[in-house]
Amino acid sequence: MKLLKIFALATFLSCLPLLALADSIFTNAGGVISAFGGGLKLSGSALTSVTGLGSFSDSSPSGSVVLTTGALATGALSSNATFGAGTFKITDTHTGLVFQGTFTNATWTAATGLPPGQLGWTLSGAVSGTLNGSPVVGGTLQVTTIATKGNPFLTGGKMKINLNAGTTTIPGATTPELGTLSLLGTGMVGIAIIARRRKARNKS
Repeated sequence: MKLLKIFALATFLSCLPLLALADSIFTNAGGVISAFGGGLKLSGSALTSVTGLGSFSDSSPSGSVVLTTGALATGALSSNATFGAGTFKITDTHTGLVFQGTFTNATWTAATGLPPGQLGWTLSGAVSGTLNGSPVVGGTLQVTTIATKGNPFLTGGKMKINLNAGTTTIPGATTPELGTLSLLGTGMVGIAIIARRRKARNKS
């Protein structure tokens, strides 16, 4: 019976990586990206869907996604640019604050392939912080703007542009590496086999 328990435990441990939580994916739409403090900020963008958070998952949540980048590091808002670290927050109307952290490696990239005379941008970067009370790193965010005629970020422009949509992906719970658990499981199976052989020898 003891050998059976050891084998069952080893099998369970070797399968633990399969129990890792899925990534949490948030989508948002609408809002405005505008010049702010030498960088950019996103305001008024509504949370439109959430997946990967178990009981919190909601196909039609209400809430908001807001961010600010750090100050302009390279380039210009009217073309392509990079920014210093800023802040990032996701709030759900039903549960309150869901994610709060930093927005880093922010890049502002002019869209290509638009009709003549139209301009648009994509803002992307890395997010890390606290998701439902648990620290997470390695998340990503990308938002796209609605194409507009004329460049709003030139001198004398409105210095803002409407947002189309965005997607934020936050990694699931951290789990031990597959190799580590596999070695542990294999080792315990080996121990069980040795114990069985010794028991057989003692009987003989």
